[in-house]
Amino acid sequence: MKKLSILAIVPARMGSVRLPKKNISIIAGKPLLAWSIEAARKSGVIEKIIVSTENPSIAKSAERFGAQAPFLRPKPLATSSAKSVDVVLHALKFLETKKGYRPSHVMLLQPTSPLRTAEDIRAAVKTLKAKKCGAVVSVCAAAPNVAWTRSVDKKGFLQPSTGSAHFVLNGAIYLFERKTFLRNKTFYAKKTAAYIMPPERSVDIDHRWQMVLAEALLKNRKVLE
Repeated sequence: MKKLSILAIVPARMGSVRLPKKNISIIAGKPLLAWSIEAARKSGVIEKIIVSTENPSIAKSAERFGAQAPFLRPKPLATSSAKSVDVVLHALKFLETKKGYRPSHVMLLQPTSPLRTAEDIRAAVKTLKAKKCGAVVSVCAAAPNVAWTRSVDKKGFLQPSTGSAHFVLNGAIYLFERKTFLRNKTFYAKKTAAYIMPPERSVDIDHRWQMVLAEALLKNRKVLE
């Protein structure tokens, strides 16, 4: 596999149905989105980090922590019904047409996964190279749930649910080839490898209790290592 040029996209809109201004809420001393930006920066494998937002305040916060916010997302892509695929498509089109930037790969880092580490990001990239696959998606072990679970085969690739041991998509990392994504408009490839994360780094913040739990885990991260 050729040397990768990886763009990290952190999607962070202002609105939130359950937690208003969630993405810039302070958690363990920093805005929520800052944890994803800093993990990407510290990983050493990300070429460029951008935040896709419709809000100037979020854009300024992102830039303060080392990301770029080269555009404001159109309002139709900043609603609760907007699809992540469309948000990424918009960002890639802007960067190509306005900046002439075409990375080989994209890593979607949702800010609601603040416990994802720089090492997780490096490991996902390492998995992509080792498996020689088109995409890597992070998962964690979970109880069976037909709609959201996947099986992982002996070679470490995601397979459809089999009704036995399952892994749930934890939303922390989606790594994929840009050209294939633009053609197929999906974060998955013909061969999508699983990057398995432990539950203590797989908290996905959607409710206030998850915010409280994530903050406690961030403050006690050294105890968990």
